[in-house]
Amino acid sequence: NQFVVDLVIKKNGKYILFIELINALKNTQRILESKKELVSCIESIGGKLHIINTDDWAKDPQSEIEKIRNIISDNLVNWTIDRLSYVDRAIMICAVSEMLQQIAPKQVIINEYLEITREYSMVTDEKQVKFNNRVLEVISKSIYE
Repeated sequence: NQFVVDLVIKKNGKYILFIELINALKNTQRILESKKELVSCIESIGGKLHIINTDDWAKDPQSEIEKIRNIISDNLVNWTIDRLSYVDRAIMICAVSEMLQQIAPKQVIINEYLEITREYSMVTDEKQVKFNNRVLEVISKSIYE
């Protein structure tokens, strides 16, 4: 079978994280059931699938990603979004997308993406986790308050 995902993260020559954005208006449980073969395929090569429910991505993905990139850029101090590694940029984009939907408490979303940072970031110490935490905390305040 042929599968399509929205974002793939590669580390040390190995594909490790696959991100799929699905339209939350659809039957999510049915969609997740249909992903069993995809999950099996990804896990067989040592990767993980992370699914984000979103309506906005389905309607206008380019506009949505630009909006999120601007939010991230506006909250980086003495840093630019293009200086972030592809992995950390993808983590930030996905986290902010979930925050904008407010489908979970901000701390739940932040903690989820800090765990993803710990596992997949190119930086092996806690510096990147602390950096992502600071940026996501600042962004979350403007979204949730």
